[in-house]
Amino acid sequence: MNKFRDIYDTLKNEINEGLYNDTMVLPTEMALIERFGTSRNTVRRAIQLLNEDGLV
Repeated sequence: MNKFRDIYDTLKNEINEGLYNDTMVLPTEMALIERFGTSRNTVRRAIQLLNEDGLV
């Protein structure tokens, strides 16, 4: 499985569990890069997919 999909799944689960609500923003790209130990493009791809699914 792709790394961006792992990040997507993790963030999606956290959103669904209420860790982030409508009035909150996700951590910054830099924070997510450090958290997941990956590149900016990978993080952006995961966030793009969350956006396409209407989660952010």
